[in-house]
Amino acid sequence: MGDARDTAARILFEVRRHGGWPDQLLRTRLSALPPREAALCARLTYGVLQNKTLLDFYITSFSHLPLGRIQPQILDILRLGIFQLKFLDRIPPHAALNQSVEMARAVLPRAAGFVNATLRAALRAEVWPEPRGATPEETLSIRYSQPVWQIREVLVRIGAEATEALLAMNNDIPPLWVRANTLKTTAEDLRNTLSRQGVEAEPHPFLKDYLRISPGGDIARLPAFAQGLFLVADPAAQLAVMAAAPQPGENVVDGCAAPGGKSFLAALAMQH
Repeated sequence: MGDARDTAARILFEVRRHGGWPDQLLRTRLSALPPREAALCARLTYGVLQNKTLLDFYITSFSHLPLGRIQPQILDILRLGIFQLKFLDRIPPHAALNQSVEMARAVLPRAAGFVNATLRAALRAEVWPEPRGATPEETLSIRYSQPVWQIREVLVRIGAEATEALLAMNNDIPPLWVRANTLKTTAEDLRNTLSRQGVEAEPHPFLKDYLRISPGGDIARLPAFAQGLFLVADPAAQLAVMAAAPQPGENVVDGCAAPGGKSFLAALAMQH
């Protein structure tokens, strides 16, 4: 126990028992994992929660048991396994299958064979089954794991094609951007510092002080963050500050300051 998959399973167990979101659990658990394992754990946890309806559709397609008869922890493990097989190309399929079986054996030994059979059925499938519902909104609800009522409201306003594009975009993983604190460092020096701390970073295509970093646990625990070398900030916030063009010595009021990213960026522009 203790790698990314085991940790993700434990977080999913807790989220299911107590409700809410896994952010606090992830912040607590990821610090004990190496950066790559932490990144995988976060991807697995959020991926399963984000795609739960679709994953349950696949499990129903490949399992001989209905969802209601699958022990809840085993269902979480199956969701993790199916998510890896469907969405994560870098994980060898049999590695995902074998560890899922071992996790099931640790939770409920008699369920290991069931998990093995279900995931092997998914591996044997030449194509993944296509989600279908009685109505277009029910099909989209399965495909994108979004509530039917919400999809229905959007459909009547923007139509089917735009609705599906919006749902797909909503399920994309947003990049994580950080802005170098140019009062203390440069983007290039920050990139090198992050690399030494186990975090890969790539420069923004046109904003010189921005880096896109690979997720790897709680970035607030990085020494570079504690030293104030960067802040997490969306590039769109930087564009807003560039448009305002605050200058040193001016007084600036941020009329929409929550959580305060533009305020910090304005302060940097004013060399505070």
